[in-house]
Amino acid sequence: MWVYVSTEMPFDRAELYVDGNKRRDLQSTGDWQELVVQLSPGPHTVELRYQYNPANLGVFPPSVSNPATYLGAVFVDDVYFLEAGAVLPPSPAAVPSTATPQTLAPTQSLAPTIGLAPIAPLDPNPDSFETGSWPVNPWFSSGDGDWAISTVRASDGTSSFQSPDFDGSPGPRVSNATLMIGPDYGGGLMNVVVLASVLPPHDFFTINIDGVTATQFASVIEWQPVSLGLSPGEHKIDFSYEYNTFGADPLPPRQPQIEGAAWIDSVEIVELTRRQQNRLRGGMNLLSAGEDEEFSAR
Repeated sequence: MWVYVSTEMPFDRAELYVDGNKRRDLQSTGDWQELVVQLSPGPHTVELRYQYNPANLGVFPPSVSNPATYLGAVFVDDVYFLEAGAVLPPSPAAVPSTATPQTLAPTQSLAPTIGLAPIAPLDPNPDSFETGSWPVNPWFSSGDGDWAISTVRASDGTSSFQSPDFDGSPGPRVSNATLMIGPDYGGGLMNVVVLASVLPPHDFFTINIDGVTATQFASVIEWQPVSLGLSPGEHKIDFSYEYNTFGADPLPPRQPQIEGAAWIDSVEIVELTRRQQNRLRGGMNLLSAGEDEEFSAR
């Protein structure tokens, strides 16, 4: 399909969902852009979601960054489906290609390639960032700055993990604390406690699983427990702090209760039995009274 996106946080945003799972944020480009969505066999629900005031602000900034081009809308055109292996015929004005048709490459390992080291298990699990240095496999760092162990906030013990301070930095900044899970993982949950004292347009905090946004936070000024389901196999979990994503210049003053940082604590990887995973997908309690099933922390 082709989309024309003219949105700007914190006023509005556009997102793509497939079967209720967020695939991507749709960014304003000032022009039509082709959007290709890969689908597995079977029925699917594909949604383009437009949200007004997604952070539920009581007061907006004075203006969007470019009022002359901002429309506050999303346009969709030329939606079509192609079966695997199908090829669209060239348009009359197109030049026939002599290139060899390409097929999708097999899925590659998510593990970082530095040293080609295998993914280590999370140890300790839960990890409350009380001992050791960082980053240490299975934790990795990427982006414009490093997260750091901090004693400013703690949900459990005396330490937690804090995003870098980008206040005053020119242009957008992103910092990821990445947790890798190895290919022998049997599936279950990732538990974490989050405090996200952030607010667009200055900054926001997201948790991404395998490149897809699983959940995002703004103005969370008390510790909040979060549990996210994980399928069996290898995973890449990014705890992502984003500063001035939309390049506003200047940024409006911060609200006084917002500190401009995110903290995570008590990160835990739990492996569930097949029966427990089925119950989780069905919205049931993981364990019912009187049952003696086991689960393990990885």
